[in-house]
Amino acid sequence: MILLGKPIAQNIKESLSSFFADNWLVGKKVKIFLFSDDKPSRVYVNLKKKFAQDIGLWVDIVYKPDILSFEQVHSLIQEANQDSQIIGIIVQLPLNKHLQSFKSQILASVSPLKDIDWLGGVLFGLSQTGIFEFLPATPAAVIKILKFYKLDDLRGKNILVIGQSWLVGAPLATYFVTRQAELLSVNEYIPQRQLIDFAQKADIIVSATGKIHLIDERFIRGDKSQVIIDVGWGIKDGKATWDVNIEKIKDKVKAYTPVPGGVWPVTVASLFENIKIIHENIKPVWGNLPL
Repeated sequence: MILLGKPIAQNIKESLSSFFADNWLVGKKVKIFLFSDDKPSRVYVNLKKKFAQDIGLWVDIVYKPDILSFEQVHSLIQEANQDSQIIGIIVQLPLNKHLQSFKSQILASVSPLKDIDWLGGVLFGLSQTGIFEFLPATPAAVIKILKFYKLDDLRGKNILVIGQSWLVGAPLATYFVTRQAELLSVNEYIPQRQLIDFAQKADIIVSATGKIHLIDERFIRGDKSQVIIDVGWGIKDGKATWDVNIEKIKDKVKAYTPVPGGVWPVTVASLFENIKIIHENIKPVWGNLPL
C-alpha cells in the first residue's frame, strides 16, 4: 500500500479554507524568513506559499541569503512578533552556516502565539503537561498518515524511530510511548549491523536522518508486514534524495510513504493548521498560564 499524503492534505485544505474565510482573518498574513541560499529550502518555501494562497492566506517571504548577524536576524523576528497583522512566523531551516550556532536562540525568539512551526520549544513543552495536545508539523503529518490509513493502533507494536532531533524524532518518540508502543529510538551513528537487526524486528520504521538511502532491502524482513515512513532527505548530485531507497523495499513491505508525495504535503498542511490550533486551543488558555 502506498501511503499518499495528498488526500490528507486536501482534507485539511478544505477545512482551513472555511476557517480563513472568517472576517477576523482578513488582511492577516504569515511571514517566512529564509536566511540561506539553500535551493531545496527555496522550493519548500514556495510550496508553503502556494498552499497558503489556496486557503486564502497571504504569505510574505523575507529572503536574506546574505550574511546577517544574529542581532540583525533577531531584530527582524521581533518586528514580526510585534506586527498585529502577522499571525504566523516561520524560520525556514537550514540556516546559513554562520547562524547555525544560534539556531536555538533564533527559533526561541519567535513569539509562541505566532510559532506555527512550533520549533521554539515553548508550546511543545507546555503540551507535555497536558494543557493542550500538540505535535510539530512533521511529526503531526506522520501521525495523520497512520490514522488516515488505519495503521494507528500502536499498542504493543514495535516501532523504530531513526533520528533523535528535537524537530522530528524526539516528539515522535514521545507520542509513540504515550500510545503504549514498544519504542526504540536511535540515531544514524548506531553500528549498521545493529540497526539492521533492530529494523528487521520493527513493525513500523520512521526514518528521519537525512542520510541518503540509509534504508534498503537489508533492513526489511520480507514478510510484507512492515510500515515504512520516510521523513529525512539530503542532497546527492544536486538533487533531493531521501532516507529510504524506495525501489529496494516497496515490494517487500505492507505500506510505505512515497517521495515525493508522502509526508511532505501533510507537513505543509499541518503547518498552517497550527494557526487554527493556536487560535482555538491555545489563545483561550494562554492568559491563565504562569509565564
